[in-house]
Amino acid sequence: MSTRRALAVADAPLLGTGARRAWALRTLVVGAVAVLLAAAVALAGRSRAAGQAPALLPGGPTTEVVLDVSGSVGDATYAFTSRTLTRLSRSGSVGLVVFSDSAEEALPPGTPATELRPVARLFRPLARPQPSPYPTLQSRFPLSPWYASFSGGTRISAGIAAAREALTRDHAHGRIVLISDLGDAPSDLESLRAELVRVAAAGIELRILPLPTTFPRDLRRFRQLEGPQVADTVVPPRRQVAAAAPSAAVPVALAAVAVLLALALAANELVGVTLRWERP
Repeated sequence: MSTRRALAVADAPLLGTGARRAWALRTLVVGAVAVLLAAAVALAGRSRAAGQAPALLPGGPTTEVVLDVSGSVGDATYAFTSRTLTRLSRSGSVGLVVFSDSAEEALPPGTPATELRPVARLFRPLARPQPSPYPTLQSRFPLSPWYASFSGGTRISAGIAAAREALTRDHAHGRIVLISDLGDAPSDLESLRAELVRVAAAGIELRILPLPTTFPRDLRRFRQLEGPQVADTVVPPRRQVAAAAPSAAVPVALAAVAVLLALALAANELVGVTLRWERP
């Protein structure tokens, strides 16, 4: 015996139009919910990736890295430099200039950023110390390819000038990123000021990322010259980046999709209930 109960309606066939309209509306709302849900998932993934991006990484088509390899840059900064170069290797296209008292172009502008990874490995400790040119010393790091060609002096103006000339020569649009302890030679200060003026006149943005061993007086001097372009830290450790991610602002597009999704679900509850009846 059937337990289903029905109410006989004499004009049930006349309700067919309303039933079809209700079914169409429900199908439309369910489709909109599916589209909005897919959009929310995609936007959430994009937001998470953006939140995990390293702070202070430069944008633009080309990142022209100017790396200080002078004698004042010691082992204490190597982990910092390696981490920074590794993260910059994800930034698109790059160029690389290394300098001490002279400058050398290692990678031209437009080079794939992944080419920075072999350079980053030069600043990672070896499993076993390798022999040093000095019999009483052993190095925990690979021997720098620039060791023999560079002396221990520092002329920051030479590095920045080489980067500016490389960008101009190759008609590359981008910005210069200086990674240095900012310990410039006193005789180079006037040349440095003049070079900073040339960079500004060329419309090239300059970002200065000081190494951990930077003296406060050198940092203050560059702040007076460049202002907010000088960062306190280059790239925070990964645990600090992870801790900062939850505080990131909710993207406007993701919030808008979430509101539309809630409205679509509410509409489904209002108009999506189908009318069912049975013929006797």
